Amino acid sequence: MYEKAAFVFWTTLGLYLVTLFTVTYVGVYLTYIAIPFITLSGLVMLIAKPAAKTQQYIDESKRVASNTLSAVQEGINVLDAEAEKQVEKTKAKLIEVKKERELKIRSIIMQDVARKKQKAEEAKKMAKDGRLSYDSYIKLNNSIDEDVVKLYEALDKSPESLISFFESKYLEKVS
Repeated sequence: MYEKAAFVFWTTLGLYLVTLFTVTYVGVYLTYIAIPFITLSGLVMLIAKPAAKTQQYIDESKRVASNTLSAVQEGINVLDAEAEKQVEKTKAKLIEVKKERELKIRSIIMQDVARKKQKAEEAKKMAKDGRLSYDSYIKLNNSIDEDVVKLYEALDKSPESLISFFESKYLEKVS
């Protein structure tokens, strides 16, 4: 209360004096408004002024509060730094996991390519032996070749595209 009354008192007094000395004609309204403000705020300031011992306690409380807030801020800064380190570690781990996943997917796709090539060889043997008609062999071989081309194209894609290709082609078989 004391601080607010002091602010109003000194601000009003300062503005009133500046106006009084710089303006040639000061209206009655300014005097009727400013003088009561100055008087009332001065009285409140005098009445509300804390005793010296009370002011000492207030100042000590402000100092303790300021120190406490500073300590809390330092603690928050330390926690923030630790959290940032943890985020960086997590990002690095995530990148590592993504690379491992990509390598596993590439391995699975290469195994699938090998199986399809083996299937094409078996179909070729079956066609030579007469167990498979030539038309069926051609259709099967073309289908296998198309699949192999698609798999090789998938291997050339970005890791995200490769993962989505893998999930669409292989995980639908699982679910």
